[in-house]
Amino acid sequence: MSTSGLSKDLSSLIDDYLKGHPSRTVSVLARKAKINYQTMRRIAQGENIPKLESLMSLLFELVGRNGMVMFLKKHYPEIADMLEQNFRVVPYRQIAGDKINRYLTTKEGFLILGLAGKSKGTTREEIKEQLGEYGANSLDDMLEDIEELSEINGRVKLGDISVTDLSIALSEYKIVADLFRKDRFGQSGHFVGIKTEGVNQQTKEVVNQMLKDVWKAIGEKLAQPESKGDTLIALSALITTL
Repeated sequence: MSTSGLSKDLSSLIDDYLKGHPSRTVSVLARKAKINYQTMRRIAQGENIPKLESLMSLLFELVGRNGMVMFLKKHYPEIADMLEQNFRVVPYRQIAGDKINRYLTTKEGFLILGLAGKSKGTTREEIKEQLGEYGANSLDDMLEDIEELSEINGRVKLGDISVTDLSIALSEYKIVADLFRKDRFGQSGHFVGIKTEGVNQQTKEVVNQMLKDVWKAIGEKLAQPESKGDTLIALSALITTL
């Protein structure tokens, strides 16, 4: 990745976005993308490159979902490939907004949105079984707050969304761990594994590709109509080097 090329391309996108639109300003763009104003000014002038998380948020405001993927293809091809695969499986999938992201960082919100995200959605009764009366009250708040969440004819459903905020995704990993049913460990659908080892660069790249290939295959499998059912499954994958 060429940092100078990225900085120049991003500055050009910002210029195009602002040009001819008096209501569009660097200040407004900074607020929408959740980037400090002074940092946003340096980005617009080609003097600063935002972290990937902030970059994705900024690109979504500048050029939308598809434009974001196209920009990332040039500068972060691996990230772009994963996003493109995600959107190809569900072409109408939208990026999760602030309100959804806020609820995804709580165990109750994550569980309700997960249940509602099933192909057939969920019911108040199922939510009460998991979270009691508190869950039903939380659902009422979420229905008022999240436009992608609806309750029709007794079914609560969430439109297809994708999380691109890394902090939110990492919070979800923690929640999945908290929700893990220790009493079911060893049964189908309940697995925990962690491995650490000193490896060379080639092995690190091979393992990374293996994990991505498996994750892609799982995503395609879960998206198939014949895979749909009433059981909510929570999968997580995380690899890091220390």
